[in-house]
Amino acid sequence: MKTKLSTELQTAVVAQLTELFGDGWTQTSFAVRSSGVGEDGAEASFAGQLETFLGVNGQNEILHAIVKCWSSSFKYQAVAYRRNHGQGVAAYIGVCVQEMVKADAAGVLFTRDPVSGNPGVMTINASYGLGEAVVSGVIEPDTIYLQRSFSDKLTVKEKIIGSKRIKIVLDSGAGGIAEEETDDKDTFCVSDEVALELGRIGLQVEQLFSDPRDIEFAVKDGQIYLLQARPITTLNVESDFELMHEHDAGLLNDRDMFAASNTGEMMPQAMTPLTKDMFVTTLSGCIQALRSDVAGYCHKSFADTMIATFCMHFFLNVYNCGYYMNEYTTGMNTEAAKVQSDIMFFGRPLGDDILEEVHRRYGNTRTPWYRKVYASVCVYYDLFAARRYVRRGWECVKSMKADLNIGDPLALYNDIEKDIVASSIAWDLHIGATNASTVGSAILTSTLAGKSSKGPTNEVLSDVAMLLSTCPDVLSANVPAALRTMALEVLNTGKADFFQSLSPEAAAEWLRSNESEKLKKLYDEFIEIHGHRCVRESELWEKPWRMEPAKFVKSLQRMVKSPDQLKDTKRILSESEAIENVKTPIGFIRKCILRFLLPIAREAVGHRENGKSFAIKGMDYLRQGYTRLAELLVHTGRLPDTELIFFMTNREIGQLIKNPSARLLNKAMRRRKLMPTLMNFQFPEINTGYPMPIEDDQPAELSLSTHLEGMPVSQGVIRAKCRVVTSLEGADSIQQGEILIARYTDIGWSPYFPLISGLCTEMGALLSHGAVVAREYGLPCIVSAKKATSIFKTGDEVILDGTRGTITKVLADDNDDKHTD
Repeated sequence: MKTKLSTELQTAVVAQLTELFGDGWTQTSFAVRSSGVGEDGAEASFAGQLETFLGVNGQNEILHAIVKCWSSSFKYQAVAYRRNHGQGVAAYIGVCVQEMVKADAAGVLFTRDPVSGNPGVMTINASYGLGEAVVSGVIEPDTIYLQRSFSDKLTVKEKIIGSKRIKIVLDSGAGGIAEEETDDKDTFCVSDEVALELGRIGLQVEQLFSDPRDIEFAVKDGQIYLLQARPITTLNVESDFELMHEHDAGLLNDRDMFAASNTGEMMPQAMTPLTKDMFVTTLSGCIQALRSDVAGYCHKSFADTMIATFCMHFFLNVYNCGYYMNEYTTGMNTEAAKVQSDIMFFGRPLGDDILEEVHRRYGNTRTPWYRKVYASVCVYYDLFAARRYVRRGWECVKSMKADLNIGDPLALYNDIEKDIVASSIAWDLHIGATNASTVGSAILTSTLAGKSSKGPTNEVLSDVAMLLSTCPDVLSANVPAALRTMALEVLNTGKADFFQSLSPEAAAEWLRSNESEKLKKLYDEFIEIHGHRCVRESELWEKPWRMEPAKFVKSLQRMVKSPDQLKDTKRILSESEAIENVKTPIGFIRKCILRFLLPIAREAVGHRENGKSFAIKGMDYLRQGYTRLAELLVHTGRLPDTELIFFMTNREIGQLIKNPSARLLNKAMRRRKLMPTLMNFQFPEINTGYPMPIEDDQPAELSLSTHLEGMPVSQGVIRAKCRVVTSLEGADSIQQGEILIARYTDIGWSPYFPLISGLCTEMGALLSHGAVVAREYGLPCIVSAKKATSIFKTGDEVILDGTRGTITKVLADDNDDKHTD
């Protein structure tokens, strides 16, 4: 190393050594230790990141070791460690020069058990010679456990002898340290008396620093020397199990029922902690407010009592959120209200045994009659106020204007806090629009079903789907329509072969360039209207189409490849035509009710989809704000990478801005590491008590089935080969004209609708995304077809009947003619 200490520093070091150790200090062995600012703190130990030199003799060696200690702070591993723990790259490094003890034995004392954190046990690891043999792990040391009483009295609890085959000693000749064979490795290197004295000294050190300590010591001729003491940084570290369940909701009792169907469509798979903060907690508050209005009361709580998370998966608390409308709260018939909730959330009525729990849970609720009347008014009010909700929602989202050009992280964080309030209001307005759509479809269903107490039949549900098959301004259905328009324009330009030859990324780049001419305008319009959408669009960690347009451009290229399939074959039904096509027997009065209600219910479906769009637009504004904030924090050294911000809560981000925290960063990195495990968890549709992931789905038994029933949501019959896709990543394999079988679909699947001839999903109901878009495109569709992705295999020929709500595998010896609609 060419760098040397300045003359002034050399003089000062030599003067101090002479003053402390006399003129003979050159014959003394020293330890030259690095000591960085922030090292050995309560949140990060920095153990082994900086250099320490033992057995250093002579002036030149000491001065050279000091320089090497400073230079070690620029080693790759030291810089990477500081960066990953939110510390500045340029660190302040002190150097400590200590006279070394020619120890008989040395080691480490933990004033608490470092594994279990038990404050009643102190642990000693020791070996012969210098403590380097223990801390570097080159030998198996002796282990002594001291029992610590409540009054701090110490006794030897247990002793485990280590192999101690070698010991590290000072090399008096060449300087430095050397290894020697251990002669008495079968005896303990420290006596019980020394161990107990060490424990008593450890108690004093712990009391002095006010926290548990990791203490390095040496023993020479029975005299104990303390070398250094640092906090035990592993005591408050959460286990993987604790991190996986840290945001789990509480249960009122073991009979609580949680559903993963409707919520699994809104937020499939696990979510990040920041999304949980911005989405689930916000949504829970909005639904509590709705329940307070509609049901006339609400259990005020800061806990997520209406919806919940378990293992970072999103669930609906069925009794609190689904069955809260009943004879005790709103004056509605409990059984009829339950059936309506079942159809809305699960696509089918559930068992009557659930009624007993509804009566048990709400039987003591006393709601005044005038509140019940008010609740009825609130229910129907949303139906007529949905248009206003949508207008206010877009106004609210447009007011979200966090200044992304701000260079101060704290100022930007405060701006985002204001946008969080606006986003919460947007979600509240979306809930109102959703309630309007739900009420509209529920009234349609009850009008057709009449006074049946067993719930609507598949014939009734099929008629409701037909009545809602033509709805105005359904934004989610505009996605495949816009893609179809772009595909036709590519064909009109005569550049179809060129467009298909490009990679999806290059094709997206070409579409946004002036070379694509009219296509550039169509592309820009698509991004402006739908660019904030994507699969799992409520998840802040996901990248929307505006950031990764290749996600939908791949589907566009596939559409261009099959121009014959781009024709719009959907039949538009007016209100009068739809009512005349109803197959359920209805009288004159019910027809009049349908003529009045149908336009309102159809419009409400569009308002619901519009409301989802502005709510997701608000989430995208938050995504942009947090992404920019992450960039600023990376620039200032508070974050190692921008993605990590999504694995922290909003409060933790605020704490990190004010004070760098290695503990918070370690926690966030461990959460990110656990995310693939959480994402792979699958839960039953209905969970009683604590939801547990599915471990064995037994697909071998399911494969024997050839027929499955679900809920009909879009009429028509089609016979074709099926494509089973369990995640959006596998959707690229969809071939033109296949029937898609999936667990669910959300807006991220929309680009694939022009390719398929029918849809079957395991989750969903009348107003789920797949049902709405399938009706808009005249695709036969059934939802709530349980285990469909396990029963059927890609390549199976199936008959999908969206009128009766069935899907049937065509056997090899089946010679029936193909069915078409």
